[in-house]
Amino acid sequence: MRFIGDGIRALIWSFSLFKFLSFEFTYYLVKISSFFRSLARSLAHPIVVFALLQIIWVSVTVAWLVWYRDVRKELRELARALSSTRGTAQYAWAFLQVGSVLLGMLLVGTVVVFAFGQRHSQNIRKQRKFFSSVTHELRSPLSSIQLAVETLRARKMDKRMTDQMYDMILTDIKRLLRLVDNVLVSARLDRGILDFLKKTDQIPLAPAIEKVSEAVTYLDKNLKSRLKISCPDDVYVQVSESTLLLVLNNLIENAVKYSQPETLIEITAATLKPKSVTLSIKDQGIGLDKHEAHQIFDMFYRTDEVIKKAISGTGLGLYIVRSTVRASGGDVWVESPGKGLGTTFFVTLPCGRKVDRKSTAERRDGKH
Repeated sequence: MRFIGDGIRALIWSFSLFKFLSFEFTYYLVKISSFFRSLARSLAHPIVVFALLQIIWVSVTVAWLVWYRDVRKELRELARALSSTRGTAQYAWAFLQVGSVLLGMLLVGTVVVFAFGQRHSQNIRKQRKFFSSVTHELRSPLSSIQLAVETLRARKMDKRMTDQMYDMILTDIKRLLRLVDNVLVSARLDRGILDFLKKTDQIPLAPAIEKVSEAVTYLDKNLKSRLKISCPDDVYVQVSESTLLLVLNNLIENAVKYSQPETLIEITAATLKPKSVTLSIKDQGIGLDKHEAHQIFDMFYRTDEVIKKAISGTGLGLYIVRSTVRASGGDVWVESPGKGLGTTFFVTLPCGRKVDRKSTAERRDGKH
């Protein structure tokens, strides 16, 4: 019996070691891919591209001059030996072709630099819109907090009104914390820092959805009546808690902000594949066209419709969703029939399993 017990413990230890090593391998693989993506972004910078084009152009020009210096005498002797108009014409035509190629390369380089310049200008415009949006997002809750504090200081109110004021202040502080968290997380993701995603756990999905839905009721007091949640209690995901809360908060908040009051929001979760959980969040909001659907996950990107309607936001939420989901081994995509026809976001996350913490604790106590 002792031999069997030692064998079982060795098997459990081997399985745990394999699970740990596989996770470490996936984690470092993600970090390596993030490094190469950062390197590609650095090489794609307009200044780097311009410098490389100039180096290539100068190198080709110098090579052509060196070649011409080396073969000039031979070409002249060949032309005199041929002593024909045809030979002279071919000689001139060859140099015309070389000059045309150099001029073409110069023109292509100019076009490429112009295109990257336009892209750089577009990024600057996005960043300016982001700073404007962040300023507005900060000012609104701060003004609300200031008004509540001044009211509490100036007037004596009963306990019910005082509690309402404190609840309003607490809600606005939570909004500020979520905004700051989004900015900090997006900055870390952009630099490839993924340490905060490393600690995964077996998390039940239904309570997390309920928690986040309750947290975003500040956008709509009647949100509970609009939500249709379909998530079995036995659905678990294996991600870090911060990842799950970030994803749910940004997607549900977007569904509320970009749809009309009293319209239905459907949240569905199911284990459609053995090793992944599929989560969908469907609204009846402003919708997207195909062009916007391809750009919606880019940092700072906001659609023209959203800007036109002055809907609050920073353009970071969906970038955070995509980055954290992919870093956790999942995927995210969006589908929309078109403008004004609503949007559905789909997220796949690694499937977890229910952990009986009480039994685990009892087994540990039994060992001691």
